[in-house]
Amino acid sequence: MDKWILRSVVLLAAWLPALAGQAADPDVWLGSGWDGPVPHAVRLQLTPGGGELRLGAPWACRLPLKREGVGYTAGLSVNGGTACDRLSGRRLTVQIDGRRVHLDGLSLTPLTLRPAGDAVTASGSRTLALSAPGNTTVELRLVAAALGERSGEWRQGGATPCRIALELAAVDAEQQWHVFTAGTTGASCDRWVGRTVVLPSAPRGDVTVRGVRGADVVLSPK
Repeated sequence: MDKWILRSVVLLAAWLPALAGQAADPDVWLGSGWDGPVPHAVRLQLTPGGGELRLGAPWACRLPLKREGVGYTAGLSVNGGTACDRLSGRRLTVQIDGRRVHLDGLSLTPLTLRPAGDAVTASGSRTLALSAPGNTTVELRLVAAALGERSGEWRQGGATPCRIALELAAVDAEQQWHVFTAGTTGASCDRWVGRTVVLPSAPRGDVTVRGVRGADVVLSPK
């Protein structure tokens, strides 16, 4: 089993209909998966016959799911991407525990997801002014968002100003993780694509930009 799977890249879930074959509206579940220190959002939408799995930035890919008995099989990636390609053909099984669902088949331990209405969000709009290396000024504009949704924008000044969109990847009691997407105006913002902004709960705490590879970049509030 490869390293990506061992690190529990995906948090998934499924809602099994009370009666086999019963018609039902799709159920949507949200959560966060991790690749080392970097998270990504997970969105699962299921119907009685199958559904769709979406992995947020930096993977930004999706897979169709086919219902087979009490489990689901992941099909071929619709829009490509190594993360989804590695999941293609895997068998997923589920266990419901109240408002949580545990899923086996992608890691050594069951993974957990919650209904969209119960999932964590980043609340409130705020703007942060930060000092970046090289005497560069950064304005971080955040908005309320659910996991996997656009959560703000990074605006970078200097000789070649640029902007790049952010997507909410994970939230806990102490921190929020916002992943840089491919939505960049170019210039020096291209270097951030796929990295993650880690925001502390403390209003005046340092902000860290983290990637799977390479050293962290720490930005201080102005």
